[in-house]
Order: sequence, then structure tokens, then C-alpha cells
Amino acid sequence: MLILGVSTQHDSGACIVRDGVVLAAANEERFSRRKFHTGWPELSINEIFDISGVKPEDIEKVALSSYVEVDETTWDWPDDPSLGERLSEWPREAVTLLSRIGIADPSFGNTGFSTFAARILGRFNKAGRMKRVQDALAELGVTAECEIIDHHLGHAYGAWLTSPWEESLVLTLDAQGDGRSSIACAAGAEGMRTFNEISFLHTPAHQYAYATRVLGYKCGREGKTTGLAACGDPSKTLPIFSDRLSYSSKLRRFVDSGYYVQPEIEYLREKLRGYAPEDIAAGVQQNLEDVCLPWVRDMVKDSGLAAPVNLCLSGGVFANVKLNQRIVDLEEINDIFVHPGMGDGGLHVGSALAVEYEATKMKPTNIPHVFWGPSYSEEEIKTAVKEFEGMNIEKPENLAKAIAEHIHNDKVIGLFSGAMEYGPRALGARSVIYHCLDRSVNDWLNKRMSRTEFMPFAPVVREEDMSRYFVGEKGGIAAQFMTVTYDVTDACKKEAPAVVHVDGTARPQSVRQDQNALYYDTITEYGKITDSPILINTSFNMHEEPIVAVPYDALRAFDIGAVDVLVLDPFIITKK
Repeated sequence: MLILGVSTQHDSGACIVRDGVVLAAANEERFSRRKFHTGWPELSINEIFDISGVKPEDIEKVALSSYVEVDETTWDWPDDPSLGERLSEWPREAVTLLSRIGIADPSFGNTGFSTFAARILGRFNKAGRMKRVQDALAELGVTAECEIIDHHLGHAYGAWLTSPWEESLVLTLDAQGDGRSSIACAAGAEGMRTFNEISFLHTPAHQYAYATRVLGYKCGREGKTTGLAACGDPSKTLPIFSDRLSYSSKLRRFVDSGYYVQPEIEYLREKLRGYAPEDIAAGVQQNLEDVCLPWVRDMVKDSGLAAPVNLCLSGGVFANVKLNQRIVDLEEINDIFVHPGMGDGGLHVGSALAVEYEATKMKPTNIPHVFWGPSYSEEEIKTAVKEFEGMNIEKPENLAKAIAEHIHNDKVIGLFSGAMEYGPRALGARSVIYHCLDRSVNDWLNKRMSRTEFMPFAPVVREEDMSRYFVGEKGGIAAQFMTVTYDVTDACKKEAPAVVHVDGTARPQSVRQDQNALYYDTITEYGKITDSPILINTSFNMHEEPIVAVPYDALRAFDIGAVDVLVLDPFIITKK
């Protein structure tokens, strides 16, 4: 079956799936250049048809994610919303009002009620939404029937069906989607059974987002809070967070006794006044771990699966790599797989796979990579280079060796190679790479790219070298997509000090040659020169910009000095 998956939530995107195999997938932000682009993903849809070679009229089913549609103001929670914003977002404002007058205790927010309310709201808006979708698809030549997939089922099927395991526990956790923040499912040969769900009013994702806002960052930048947390003392602020959010083993859910959105942000700002930012970040990170770990243990018990279990994860909370490390270390867990597009940016893939499963009962397939985006020919690259003055272009006989030599000579490399990655992580197709010896690189390179980050740059190593640099045998599958941290070895501290965080951890990417030959060979060639086959890998983007998507984006960043040498595979670009 040929399925077009579409998500119009924040970080919207589209994919094409044939018989359970993802042919192409991309997110709108990469092409519109608006980070976390919200709305109809027209550019992405056009791109995936070009990538896959599928004709619009050949699509047999359209999978549309989520019953309740959200826009940017729903997600980004303006501090002082205008009257127009309040009226347009009346469901959020209604819950906020109830929160302000004290109706926000654990009895409010029953999961059944909130899910029912979300479905009613979704059905209220469904006719208008479906007409907009069908009209937009008709303009592209797509006439297939459209099916809406529940938000959390999209996350769950996306995680399970791209994992290596037929039998597994599947957990989703985020801020909200179709009335829920989480579902827990037991998956196996008979399918996927949901046995627990939690209302959107009781989720640790909200508290983490509120704290991120208190720290001065926008929604969606929770990774900055995670990185900052390692620098602080959690004991100083943990009581403030744990007083508002806890986990009840009896209820089998999180209990949020605070307010909702703006009132709680205001409350936390006042309570946390005078505390150091790093202590605020440390406190909310500790509380996230404190509530999530017992929840995972309880879900293992309730799943009916024999422990230790294989665990599939999706939803924005599982972008938190420190939490994922704590989870994989649990004795009840055999190993974890975090869907590479774990946030709402992956819902188009999850929704399409859910529709495929309904039709064929497909088995989970361990995805070897996520290079599902556009790629460019040599002629297209040459044409793009001509748009910029003062560029030298050469085609080395051994590209990997040439890159390694540039890195050895202290050159920062912008690596643009093959098809673009799906998901929020740069995995060697649109990356910036450098050696790991300079401890100060996190400061000066981020300044060059106009970025503010607290987490050190991530390392990339060959799969066979993981044990040389990182402690632990679990999490190897997750490490392929850079979704978990590890404690580092003494060898890592000595050979790659630039990638070691203050807490002695790093977030590695492991790579095999069959996944990305140029990336793997570059690490190998650098290892031949230095006897240290490990490099820095960070995303190729400027501050508050999406990762580069097309050759022009990479050339522009190179032109303004973000990197020293640009690789537009198979070419190396330098300045005259």
C-alpha cells in the first residue's frame, strides 16, 4: 500500500510509506527555514514526491495525525496573549481560567474526561479541517481517502514498528495530544494493546517546559535546560518542583497539583526568584527523573511482559537523553529504542505506519538509517556554488582522507552528504565535524554559529569503538540515532575531552559503514592519523535556524564563516 503521511502540528511534515517501508520523509522547517514550522507542510509534500518518484495519483491512503489541530500560539504559550489570541485559543484559555480559580487538583483532569473533551473538540473542527486538507491534496493530485490517527497512537506505532522487537513495552510521553500526555502499550505478535493512559493535565512535560520558559528560553528548547542541569545543584530547587508534580503508584499516573500554563509559569518565576539558572535546571531535571523512573517500573509490571523488557519510546519527553540513560540503566529494562523523530515532528511517519499496520499487520522492522530526505546531484551542487563568489571547488580522489587531513589541521568541517536525515538530530548528512581535543571548542564554535548551548558537542564513533569510549552494553540501538547519554571511559576523557560533559557523560552517535560510508570512512582515516577514531558531531545550522537542507543553505553558512571547509559530497569547497 502507498500511504502519504501528513502532520500539520508544530514541526509539521510529510512522508511516503510503501508496504511499511519509508521511502521519503521530511519536515517543513527545513524548507521554509522557520524553526518548528506549524501548519500545512506543502513544501515537504512536494519534496517527498520528488524524492520517492511516487505520483500523487498513486497514493492509496492519506494518514493525517491528531484529531485536535494546534497552531503556533497553542504550542508557544504567549506570556501576555492578546484578546484575539485568547479567543482563537479558547480551549486553552478555558483550562487556564479553571486553573487560576483552583480547579487544578488531582481530581480534575480525569483521563477519560480530557480525552472525551479533546475528541469533541476535534469533531467540532473536523469538517472544516478535512475540507482544507482534501482541497490542498486535490491541488496536488491526491484523491485518496484520508484517515485521522490519534496523536499518541501515532507516536506508539512509529516507535514500535521502526524498532527491532516484535514483543516490547511501548511508552509515549509528551505535553499533550488529543487529550492525553501518555499511553502505555504491550506489543507482540497479536498486536499492540493500550493498558494505561494519562491526561494532558498531568504530565512532567509541562513542568519542564515551564521551567525552560522561566530560564528565558522558548518552547521547544528544553535541550538547553537538560545541558545546563549538569552544572547545578538539584537539591536547592527540587522541593519547589516536587511539591507541584509527583508520581502516584496507586493511581498509576503523574499528579500535577499546580496551575496550567501562564499561571504556573508565573508561580514558578516567583518561587524560583534568586536561584541560579543552573540550580533551576538541575532541580527540574531531577524531578523529571524522580517521577518517570517509578512510572516506567510500574508500566513494566502492568504490561504482562516478562522482565527485563525491550522498551520502545516516543514523544517529546524522550528527547531528554539524560532521562533515557536513567531508564536504560533500570534492571527491569533489557534495552531501549527511541524513535528517531521522537517529537511531534515524527507524527507523519508514525501515523502512516499505523495505517499500514491496520491494513497488513506488518511486523516491526529495525530501520538501518533515517536518510529519507532530499539529495543533490553533482551538477546541482556546481550550480549552487556558482551563486557565491570566491569559492574553490575540488573533487578529491579520496574524499574521506582529505576531510580527515583538514580536521587534523584544525579545520572545522561543514559536512553535507547524501540524503538529509529525518528527525531532530544531525547524523552525518548535515553535520559540522571537528576533532575532540580542544576543550574550549564548545564556546568558540558556538559563538561562530551564533548559538547558545550548555551541553558539549556530541561525539561520533564507529560502532565497534563504542566500548573503548563509553561505559555500558545497553542502549546501542538508541546510540545510532543519538538519543541516549553514556558515562565515558578514561580513554574518552584522555582522547576526546571536548565531548565530555561536567557530569562525566556524553551523547554519542555510533555509525556503521553500511549506514553512512563517507562518515564512517572519515572517522577511520582520522583514526589512522591520530590513533583516536572519534570526532565531534554537531548540527549544521546557525542559531534559531533549522538544520541546513539544500546546498544553498550550507554555502551561505560557509560564506559567513560558520565553518572553515565545506564538503558538498563529492566536492570540497574552500575560499580563494
